[in-house]
Amino acid sequence: MDKLVRDKIPEIVEANGASDKYTFNVCKDKDEKIERLLNKVTEETSELLEEPSLEEMADVLEVIYALAETMGFSSEELENVRQTKQKLRGGFKKGFIIKSK
Repeated sequence: MDKLVRDKIPEIVEANGASDKYTFNVCKDKDEKIERLLNKVTEETSELLEEPSLEEMADVLEVIYALAETMGFSSEELENVRQTKQKLRGGFKKGFIIKSK
């Protein structure tokens, strides 16, 4: 196993008496963290596709917020861009599907 995990996982592993099975390192730099977060988005999105649930949606969102922050954007900036795009192009509430003729 070699993947990014949530911040409290090291203490949870230790509390469960499994610290002899795992080691934890911190990303060496911003580029590695971005790369690992992008991989995590894929992992969490796959889990959401397998089990569509509020819990899995929250996991995807958590990774997106961390990715935005790592890239220098606040959650407020992310939300502002989302809202602006929604105003200009709409959201996905109506479920329109486009097909070629």
